Amino acid sequence: YWGVRWDVAKNPHTPVDVLVKLSTDENSDVRWNVAKNPHTPVDVLVKLSTDEDWYVRKRVAENPNTPVDVLVKLSTDEDSDVREAVAENPHTPVDVLAKLSLDNDESVGFAARSNPNFQPKLVIPILLLKLTASNKPSFSRFLALLQPEVPVSSLAKNFRSSSWLERCAIAMHSMTPDSTLQALLEDGNRVVRSAARDNWTRRHPQ
Repeated sequence: YWGVRWDVAKNPHTPVDVLVKLSTDENSDVRWNVAKNPHTPVDVLVKLSTDEDWYVRKRVAENPNTPVDVLVKLSTDEDSDVREAVAENPHTPVDVLAKLSLDNDESVGFAARSNPNFQPKLVIPILLLKLTASNKPSFSRFLALLQPEVPVSSLAKNFRSSSWLERCAIAMHSMTPDSTLQALLEDGNRVVRSAARDNWTRRHPQ
């Protein structure tokens, strides 16, 4: 009877070899308790992290013995409950918490921001990268390109923007790669060219 196996799987005194056997049980509720058990071996947790049932993966994400690399993988799980469990785990890396704090599901974001290890300062570059990911110019992207913490990749990617304001922001930025700045020296807009020239002169005074 599966209910008996369910009770055995959650018992903290169940021998490890029995937990290993129960980790492949046909009943997902049994596997759920194996994933929850504090004495389940790490290799079994790794295997259960790919279980077809989300609530089994969630228990893996909650287990304090789950390896960090598994938590990182589960942080991108398609199910928000699994990601929320990762966000609550005290062993989740701080950079993963920063990404989860901007999750589309607010419950996941709240859980990440409530984690004692959460570091707000790490969110800034991730947020700026998110704001500059779009292919279309926007006021929010323009503001993001002005920020000193904006990723260099965003500056290099958007220097051909159809918005001269965005190109000007990139031309003025202290972190814009020299190769990108050289291209902006030939920009069709005189304001952009002037900003690029001033930036280039500051970097390479004669």
